[in-house]
Amino acid sequence: MFLLMALKYRKVLLVAFALCTAMPSFSAESARAVTPASFSDALPAFIEKLRFPDHRDAGAILIKCEGMVHLSGDIQGAICFSNNDVGIEQRMRNVIVRATRTTRITPAIVDGKRTNIRFNFSVIYEQKGDEKNIEILENHLYDIERLGPHYSAAQRVILQYRLFCFDVRELPISAMVSVSASGQVVDVRLSKLADDSQCAGEVDKRIRNAVYIPAIANGVPVASTFSEVFHHYFWDPFR
Repeated sequence: MFLLMALKYRKVLLVAFALCTAMPSFSAESARAVTPASFSDALPAFIEKLRFPDHRDAGAILIKCEGMVHLSGDIQGAICFSNNDVGIEQRMRNVIVRATRTTRITPAIVDGKRTNIRFNFSVIYEQKGDEKNIEILENHLYDIERLGPHYSAAQRVILQYRLFCFDVRELPISAMVSVSASGQVVDVRLSKLADDSQCAGEVDKRIRNAVYIPAIANGVPVASTFSEVFHHYFWDPFR
């Protein structure tokens, strides 16, 4: 694909460091029993809900999304991002979010039980002449050079998560988390320094003590990058 070939040469540098804090993790044996949430059989119906817009000036448009998957498989609280905040890409993001509200996917399984999680996915709209195609990837393409486009990124298990520190005037905080193949957090990069924001410090603390399902590529747990955005109206509907 045009977009994937272009993104192949985009390098994302993550500086990993070891954490002294004891973290829950998945061994090689237990990782095989952990199943991340996935569009799976719901994929054709989900794509059917995504109307393909006319964007002749762009060969491909990438929309990155994230959301929470309830243990029932319902997608809740989805938000999407793209390069432009207005125009056609804004309309595409709105369509995707609406589609998630009526889509039920395969929920995550941890220790034999369905589990609430947060996950990343991307929607690629590609047009070549009259040929149009929509592709869903269960990641944000951050690890495309190492893993290729078709892998399931790490997912954060939702245990108890409510943040009260945000002021309504405060900008969202973006987090880039490097998660090992065993589900351990090895690096956290925030868009705001913890020393400059009380909530940034709280976000950093929560992330480092979170439980993650490791990324899966070709059926094998692998290290990957997980992305998440925190804002003043962030809430956990699964509390």
